[in-house]
Amino acid sequence: MILAVNVGNALISVGLYDKDGKQLAKTLFSSLAHTTSHEYSYKLRCFLRFEGWEPTQIEGAILSPVNPLSSAAVAEAIRLTCGKTPLQVGPGIRTGLDILLKDPASLGADVVAMSVAALHKHKPPLIIVVIGAIAMVFFVTNERGQYVGGAIAPSPRLSLTALSDSAASLPAMAIEAPTRLIGTDTREALNSGIVFGAAAMIKGMVEMMVDKIALPPHNSNVKIVVTGSVAPAIVPYIGIEVEQDADLLLDGLNLLYNRNRRK
Repeated sequence: MILAVNVGNALISVGLYDKDGKQLAKTLFSSLAHTTSHEYSYKLRCFLRFEGWEPTQIEGAILSPVNPLSSAAVAEAIRLTCGKTPLQVGPGIRTGLDILLKDPASLGADVVAMSVAALHKHKPPLIIVVIGAIAMVFFVTNERGQYVGGAIAPSPRLSLTALSDSAASLPAMAIEAPTRLIGTDTREALNSGIVFGAAAMIKGMVEMMVDKIALPPHNSNVKIVVTGSVAPAIVPYIGIEVEQDADLLLDGLNLLYNRNRRK
């Protein structure tokens, strides 16, 4: 079995895959700056044993080090737990991805993994939208499957936190399904602005990007894939056809492991 781990800025995603690429289990941990490798190791052992597996059954691991402060502790936790040194997504790894950036090495490990998975699952051109806990990221592959760039904005959750932290009269709250567009109290108005505002941004950004990468009548062939921890709260209100894929990142890490494993 293969352990796929993404160490994000807010969350650590963990997936377990069999030799045929089937996902067996997944979980999320908080990514906290002062968490030790032994604490992460304890969490990994609990996850594996809860799912009915033993650490000794792990034959390999891959790590996406988006948050470098926590990644070292997580990599050590994998070694402590499974006795395996994880492959890390970064310069030198074989991705099969043609990156048309000024500095290809600057592309985030998580974006590399998601791009690889999206191109494995779908025919380009593609627009991938990641609605995460910290950032909302848009990135594009052209009709030749080349990564051409993207855009970054604050995530709905970060925007909500910033508002409640900065304005004394705005409450801290979870993102919820909005009851109406025009809120009749502060809570409704705040939730409407966060959810419908994010949905409108996604629709508008996607429509502008489609016009850049495909001219009519071919713009209808652009596939829109949405993923990320906050995506389920926003996707129902976007108003355009999208495919939601919660496992895009972990699936991409598993693909990268198999492309780079020693035969």
